[in-house]
Amino acid sequence: FPVTITAFYLTKSQQGYIFLATGGAVIVNIYLMKKLRLKVVGNLVLAGTGVGFIASIAGILQKGPLADYLYQPSVSLRGFYWQAGLDMFKDSPIYGKGLDAYGDLYLRFREPASILPPGGQGVFSNAAHNVLIDMAASGGLLLLIPYVVILFYALVLAVRVLKLIEFDWVFVTLLSCWVAFQFELIISINQIGLAVWVWALTGLLIARSKWLLEGQRETHQKSAPAPNRKEPISPSAFLITAATTIVFSLAALPEQVADMNFKSSM
Repeated sequence: FPVTITAFYLTKSQQGYIFLATGGAVIVNIYLMKKLRLKVVGNLVLAGTGVGFIASIAGILQKGPLADYLYQPSVSLRGFYWQAGLDMFKDSPIYGKGLDAYGDLYLRFREPASILPPGGQGVFSNAAHNVLIDMAASGGLLLLIPYVVILFYALVLAVRVLKLIEFDWVFVTLLSCWVAFQFELIISINQIGLAVWVWALTGLLIARSKWLLEGQRETHQKSAPAPNRKEPISPSAFLITAATTIVFSLAALPEQVADMNFKSSM
């Protein structure tokens, strides 16, 4: 943690401080309301957090009292990147324009105003700097909808845990990191080093939430089995899963080979 804070300082990463504050606010609010049961204080802190978040977003967009501290020219450029991605999505809403095709198509779909300051004719991007727009542009609704469903499922489980379960440090830690990462992906690229943590945190948050909810239900029913007991997977389910994996892998193989050949020729 100290190394991370030092990295924020040395790289002048405003995003780092903003998302650190976001995750910290989640922990403080839940701790006050669930652990200390100070609902009035918790609600006041929650309201203050909301005001601070809105002021921060306004500052990033060059509005409000925090504009001098939070606005960066790259924010204006992100607007051009987002619009180009949305235009790609509108042009092919079902299938998108192809995975990782954003960089190949940006100059074709960019707004004419993007060649003016603070941009310029030389400004180029290979990502929309927004993961949802990236997915919509590259994979269309076929990619975007399943991703949003997974995030919504994690959020629904988390809300149920907050309503039904007492304070759990593991859950709160996972939720705070997950929320911070979701905000981060609004203005960031789908870079592997970040994406792997988003997927891992989403899976862990879902697993922890289900584990807590199952334990709470079994406690309520006064059942004997432990909440984490699972039946082993059946042979038929395993065979179906393996066969499906093989079929889709073979179906994707020609495209993969063509992509590798294209990269070699480039």
